[in-house]
Formats: sequence, structure tokens, C-alpha cells
Amino acid sequence: MFAFFPPIDYNCSQNKPPKEVLHDQDNSLAEAKKSLSAIIKDVDGKYDRFAITKNGVNKAVLLSSEEFEGLLETIDILSRKEEREAIARAKKQVRSGQTVFLKDIKRRYRLK
Repeated sequence: MFAFFPPIDYNCSQNKPPKEVLHDQDNSLAEAKKSLSAIIKDVDGKYDRFAITKNGVNKAVLLSSEEFEGLLETIDILSRKEEREAIARAKKQVRSGQTVFLKDIKRRYRLK
């Protein structure tokens, strides 16, 4: 069985559960082999993610190498205390309205 993970909406705080797109419990590996080219095309072009399950249990996830690298980078950033603290400070500043518009920064530094 394959489950489709829709692309993450980074503007949304809630991600929807994966949507099943292919279902063949008896021949899930055979179905994967038959559909692999199409799956890779969707993964690469649309940032789709596919979970491969065995007996209803997730065993693997197929995602683009670009997205995988982004996940590794995120893990690296979040593994450092100083980075987590900087993110927390930035979120607090945004919540309290301590923000600056890009157009104002460009004007201040005479950028185009």
C-alpha cells in the first residue's frame, strides 16, 4: 500500500493526515515497482511524499532529495540551543509587533 503525504503548507499550523492514493495490499511491492517512475516524478516535481506500508504499518517514506536535505538542515539547526533560542526570540518579537517591513529596510539601506 502507498499513502500520499500532501505537500506541507508552511502557512498552516496543522498538517492534514496522509491521503491514500494506491492500494493493493497483496502486491504492494509489485505495485511500487510498476509505479516507481511516476512516483519519483511526483516526488521530484510536486514535492509529494509517499509512505510505503506493509500490513498497514509504515515501513518507508519516499521524498525528494531536496526535501530530505532541507529536513537534515532543519534538524541541524534545531539541535543547537542557540538557534532554538534565536527562533524563540524572533517568534516573541513577531507576536509583540516588533517587526519591520521589507520596504522600510530597503529604503533605509538604499536597496532596490
